[in-house]
Amino acid sequence: RERVWLAGKAAFYVSVHDFPRGQEYSHRLLNNYGQQPEVHYFQGTILKFQLEPAEAAQEFRKELEISPQHAPAMLELAQFEIDSSDLTEALSLARHAVEIEPTNPDTHHILGRALLAAGQARESAEELESAEHLAPDSSAIHFHLAAAYRELGRIEDSHREMATYVSIKKREGDLDRAAGGRDAEHPLV
Repeated sequence: RERVWLAGKAAFYVSVHDFPRGQEYSHRLLNNYGQQPEVHYFQGTILKFQLEPAEAAQEFRKELEISPQHAPAMLELAQFEIDSSDLTEALSLARHAVEIEPTNPDTHHILGRALLAAGQARESAEELESAEHLAPDSSAIHFHLAAAYRELGRIEDSHREMATYVSIKKREGDLDRAAGGRDAEHPLV
């Protein structure tokens, strides 16, 4: 019960941007339960929310030491590796995550992103199509699938996916209209 209470308190304070207080509870959680599954992953998500990617990555790696089959930690690390252009590691982590959770759209999405970044557009499109099948209302998947199709020269398919992306973002109210219909999360498209 204490573990859940500490995690709840940490999450609450971080969500209201009281990071020192949130970290106080999070550190208590780590000190008391740091060898149990999910604790380092939780700490990593808090650090990621606080825009501390290096520290977050360390926590995700610690989670994998405790829980070697923890697909969410693998996906978090794969995203960091994509951003830092360590595509070999990103691909390895994402492929392993797909093996562990083949029906999770996020595993296919992140593998598709890593493949796209590695210049493997055909394989990327296949993974992103799998992700789209599992999560048809995910705007991010449609966005990356549009990019993969564009790389493959499938312009009509790319436009269709981008239109779906825009439609979902409008429906969610997330489209930045001030940027001329471009999404702040994906400013290059």
